[in-house]
Amino acid sequence: MTVFRFRLQVLLDKKIEERNLAAVKLTEAKRVHRTAQQKLSDIEKLERKLAEQIASTREQLLIESEASSIQLGRLAKYLRGLQEDERSARHSIDLQRQIVKGAEEQVRRTHAWLAECSREMEVLDKYREKLRKSFLRAALRKEEIDQDEISALLHPKRSDDV
Repeated sequence: MTVFRFRLQVLLDKKIEERNLAAVKLTEAKRVHRTAQQKLSDIEKLERKLAEQIASTREQLLIESEASSIQLGRLAKYLRGLQEDERSARHSIDLQRQIVKGAEEQVRRTHAWLAECSREMEVLDKYREKLRKSFLRAALRKEEIDQDEISALLHPKRSDDV
């Protein structure tokens, strides 16, 4: 009996390989997205901390109105530095949000690619299975015909049996 051989097996193997690559890329894209989200969260925490420090320093400036001008100057300079740091943090937040959006888009594209690869692979796999079943049915029919012929040769019908 002959063995079933799928002529498109090389293509199916390439589709399986492409699907596996897409799965790896999706995992990587999700990791990049998580990292970007975590960094955004960290920057937002820093910005909130700076806002609290600015509020605290302003209160300190109001309370210490009787302090020397040197101390007030230092506090004012410190306050300006905090405000600059806060502006920088806000700018970093905006940039990081863009990075997060880009990472989300990359996850969506990679997920769509994985879905497409999976569909293509499934189509070829179903086609292979259909051909295999058809091949097995044809082989079984051929085997039955061969058995019938052998049986006819071994046990010929007699004309006087009628």
